Amino acid sequence: MENNENLSIAKSNGDKLIKFIVAKKFIFYRHLICVVAVLTFFAIGKIPGEYEGIYDHLEWLMTAVLILLMLYINMYFLVPKIMYKKKLTNYLLALLGCVFVFSWLFYIVHLFVFENHRNKTLENKDLVFIKALLFFYILLPVIMSTTAIKFLQQWMGDSIKIFELEKKSMTNELAALRNQIRPHFVFNMLNTIKVMTNHNPKEASLVIDKLSDFLRYLLYEDNRIVTYLSREIKFLQDYLSLENLRRDDFDYSFKYCEEDIKGIKLPVNILLILVENAVKHSANALGDSYIHINIENQDNYFHFQITNSLSSQNLSNDIAGGIGLANLHRTLELLYGDKFFFEANNEENEYRVSLKLHL
Repeated sequence: MENNENLSIAKSNGDKLIKFIVAKKFIFYRHLICVVAVLTFFAIGKIPGEYEGIYDHLEWLMTAVLILLMLYINMYFLVPKIMYKKKLTNYLLALLGCVFVFSWLFYIVHLFVFENHRNKTLENKDLVFIKALLFFYILLPVIMSTTAIKFLQQWMGDSIKIFELEKKSMTNELAALRNQIRPHFVFNMLNTIKVMTNHNPKEASLVIDKLSDFLRYLLYEDNRIVTYLSREIKFLQDYLSLENLRRDDFDYSFKYCEEDIKGIKLPVNILLILVENAVKHSANALGDSYIHINIENQDNYFHFQITNSLSSQNLSNDIAGGIGLANLHRTLELLYGDKFFFEANNEENEYRVSLKLHL
């Protein structure tokens, strides 16, 4: 439990860091950190009293300003205008040219301005050149680090856009699949009512009441991706009880532990497809028809197993190839990726489906 909490905290902190690096609303704070970091670096690294009076502060401030100018030229001109267009050679040439120009400017300003105000006059002017050369070697890796940051920003931004598009596409596809389920379910129910109206109008009235409850459930759950397993079980029990009223030779059973299913949430209508498929193919079986459902929660895995009787006609048919099960498999792929197990076995006079989901 503690490890899961630590992972959750780490993920949350990682998401915040990504947003800070990419989001436009944090751009001011990113620039502020950049400017403060550069100014602080040169202020701390400054040798006190190297130049006279105000020039002692202007020297490190000028160096920091040159660095910042080069950083922003790289981030907002060289990288987006040249590097992003996959002109790597042109970018490197432009970058080296800019670094050389700024290093030359650093050398000229020091030679003709600051050296005249040095506390201890340098007899060897080559020391100024050495200082400019050090500036060149410091500037180049600093500039390349901003290039890496810009590429990181672009990669993160593109990844977020791709994720949002995939999420939107998945939501639309799930909605389409669920819309395919509802008409199929309602048509089956209406057919049940039609059959019962001819034989027992009173029971047909009861069925209509149940159908209204079913439709109300579907409407209320429509805007939800997941629902509590206890609600789904109640829904399926009502559905099977209706089937039991329609068919005298039909029986069903549910086996589960209340404590095991408490608090578990599943995608809406994910189990309805399996139950509908079992009801459809259990009819006209050899002898009595039945459906047995077993639900377990073991080692953080939800296990749903449904077994139904088979007729001689269904024994020769591919009952796993229907639209309903195809939709189910696609829905599971969208929601769980490869973190689910689905198996269907056609045995003698019996069909069994097992579904395991990682909770």
